[in-house]
Amino acid sequence: MGDALSAIEESVSIISDMNTQIASASGQKSVVAERVCEHLESVGEIARRNTTAIGGLSIQLSKQISFINQKIIWRVPTYPC
Repeated sequence: MGDALSAIEESVSIISDMNTQIASASGQKSVVAERVCEHLESVGEIARRNTTAIGGLSIQLSKQISFINQKIIWRVPTYPC
């Protein structure tokens, strides 16, 4: 009976150690998941800012192209065909 009780105590100790390791791993997993979420939010914000900036640059470039186009039209003489 003493051997059986010792085996049970050892099994309980092993299970307790496993529970501690699982709890630790779960905590680490939660920390990593939070960090990933924070980084994804940062990436999203950077993407939004870049999209806004690119949109503004696109408008500026469009205006400049239109201006240059008008200058070219005024400089090229028209010949009747």
